[in-house]
Amino acid sequence: MKKKYVQVGTGGRARFFYESIAGTYNETSEIVAFCDISQTRMDYANRRISEQYGHPIVPTYHYQDFDKML
Repeated sequence: MKKKYVQVGTGGRARFFYESIAGTYNETSEIVAFCDISQTRMDYANRRISEQYGHPIVPTYHYQDFDKML
């Protein structure tokens, strides 16, 4: 069974984490959601993991919906 991760914050440095999970560690890990204040950044992160690593698009949650995401 893969470990599931939620990325909270998808700004500049976040890319190191979500790309590692979607790429290097894709055999044991998966991203299941993004949460951020910026829909634009979450959309960019989704495009990156989808186009570059073939990872499925994941749901996105505005930071005010953090509880709903969990």
